[in-house]
Amino acid sequence: MTHEQLKDLIRRYATDVWNQGDPAALGDFVTTDVVYHDAAEALPIRGIDALRAFVAGHQEQTPDLALEVQEVLADGDMGACRYVLTGRHVNPFMGVAPTGKALAVPGMNLFKVRDGKFCEIWADWNVMALMVQMGAAPAGNALGATR
Repeated sequence: MTHEQLKDLIRRYATDVWNQGDPAALGDFVTTDVVYHDAAEALPIRGIDALRAFVAGHQEQTPDLALEVQEVLADGDMGACRYVLTGRHVNPFMGVAPTGKALAVPGMNLFKVRDGKFCEIWADWNVMALMVQMGAAPAGNALGATR
């Protein structure tokens, strides 16, 4: 797989799976034994069926979920993207009652490819930014400074 093919695979994954809300499309992008590491999950999600359930759960939680890819990089069998995840907080999420607020959460994903599909994905997104936007945490940083 060329670097450009890998970058295209990342962009299509974001569009088909997350933006079009189609967990069934995962078969086009991930191996059956995929391992998905998410910043908000204590344990990795293992296997395509578990990942399909995870994606479907996020689509149910945030029906207008969209992943705007801002930058894509590729090197060898690894790829990465920087994105902003948007949606409206209309259902309970992470123990927080719905607020109706618009959310914009930055993140980065790292992808490992095997045989033309992702075999491992690391989703590292700003959980604290989400909690602040939902009103579940105070704005500021660890040292107490505010913007």
